[in-house]
Amino acid sequence: MGCFVAPGCAGARSAGSVRCGVRCARGKGRVGRRPPRVVARSEQNRPAETRCSAPQSRASLLSRRAITLLSSAGILETVYLGVQELRDPASSFCPTEACHTVLSSPYADVFGVPLSVLGLFAYCVCAYVNAYPALAAPSSPSRRRRELETREPLLAITSAMSVFSVYNVAVMLNVLHAVCQFCAFSAFLSFSLLCASVALVRSEHSSEPGLAEPTANPWRTAMSASAAAGLVAAAVFFSTDPADDSKFSVVASAASSNIELESSRAANVPPAITTDSGEYAERLAAHLEAQHARMYGAFWCSHCHDQKLRFGKQAFEHIEYIECDANGYNSQRALCRQKKVPGYPTWEIGGEFYPGERDLEDLAVLSEMDMEF
Repeated sequence: MGCFVAPGCAGARSAGSVRCGVRCARGKGRVGRRPPRVVARSEQNRPAETRCSAPQSRASLLSRRAITLLSSAGILETVYLGVQELRDPASSFCPTEACHTVLSSPYADVFGVPLSVLGLFAYCVCAYVNAYPALAAPSSPSRRRRELETREPLLAITSAMSVFSVYNVAVMLNVLHAVCQFCAFSAFLSFSLLCASVALVRSEHSSEPGLAEPTANPWRTAMSASAAAGLVAAAVFFSTDPADDSKFSVVASAASSNIELESSRAANVPPAITTDSGEYAERLAAHLEAQHARMYGAFWCSHCHDQKLRFGKQAFEHIEYIECDANGYNSQRALCRQKKVPGYPTWEIGGEFYPGERDLEDLAVLSEMDMEF
């Protein structure tokens, strides 16, 4: 008995192969012969949709599972941030002052759209493109075709996400001088997605006749997407006003509920300092005054008020306070714009800017105060 080809399959080349239903049976001491060439030609002329598809490789399967998990984690994080920002525009849910500085800065929005919303959209698109092949029936030719066709879009999407994550990290380190845990985790997810997409492109190769291959050079697509994302990031950076009040005006409405003295807020002046100063606070305040240090803030900023309470009313009289809100009492908005103050409060010590509420010991170190009494 000779070799035969199962209906709907083509491309068998060797006896004993079981791929695509090709089987070979051996008689008594006889090795089966291949079917006539005319049959093979007729099978090769069958439409590609009726041919069997190659199984997905293990590396490809692992890469797609990794993309699913990473995208799901990104969706959960951005949904959490979006809900929290809607419920608490003052970002008081932030675990650290650095996180609050980043999320309350003008760089937390892109043309008025919160980064959490843009991140949610990107993660959802990535998850859908990755899951698109699974919408087809298992082992069907259309599923294999979708697996091949979604490689480049995934690589392009994750490349753009990684470039924008580089932009966010650069802004945190070089402009805001603060690192947000949520933003750092999102950057980690973006870079991990890019690595998984690269692994997917390298692992999936089609040897099926009649199935069209994607673009010959998928890396060119990734570079184009990265360049486009870089241009968008540059446009966002240069169009962002570091002292823009558009975000802080929303924060003010939420922060005002945590500040006492309604009459003071009505006059757009900071609330009174109700704590007394200790010896260490007065000594530090005198040292900062000698260093010509400044504190930039806003009358509605609860963290600015907490910073003043750390010093006490006697010591803070020696601190030069700059009101940055355009509607605040004795506003110096122009100076804040000139200095490109990233957020409130921000300390200027020795020509360097340090955003966020600081401990007295931290300010003593930054101002190089003699710690000995």
